[in-house]
Amino acid sequence: MEVISTGVQLAGGAVLTTLALAVSLYYTKPAYIIYFFQRLNTWRAGCTIKYVKVGEHQFAYMERGRPSKNQPSLLFLHGFSDRKETFCEMIMHLPKHLHPIAVDLPGHGDTGIKAKADLTVEAYAAKLHQDTPWAAALPVAMQRHILRRCGLSQ
Repeated sequence: MEVISTGVQLAGGAVLTTLALAVSLYYTKPAYIIYFFQRLNTWRAGCTIKYVKVGEHQFAYMERGRPSKNQPSLLFLHGFSDRKETFCEMIMHLPKHLHPIAVDLPGHGDTGIKAKADLTVEAYAAKLHQDTPWAAALPVAMQRHILRRCGLSQ
């Protein structure tokens, strides 16, 4: 019988250890696996995650590139029980010169929420139009349209 070299034994041990770690993580902390793949997709899309404080709320958002005066930014808003990373696949396929911004709404993803927060659409719209990096991404006409639809403006 041939003796297995030390290098092969070490490689086999490393593979088994990695496999054991992955299986134990799957059964004990599956959220870590989801979090890892969300961050991987964010990185693949070329986005960075940032935070901004608006009043008492801290919003999480991701963006790629920088805003341009020649071209408006693209603002991505997700629906109920979703998060900003949903748009990573879409952002990956956009031209690199565009400036996409995806925002986590209050109570979703990495944006927290206070216990007695106002969870109405009107409150969300009002918070999105405060002094934020993405407020300039909405043209003034669209901002007025959103505010009118929410009953916040004439």
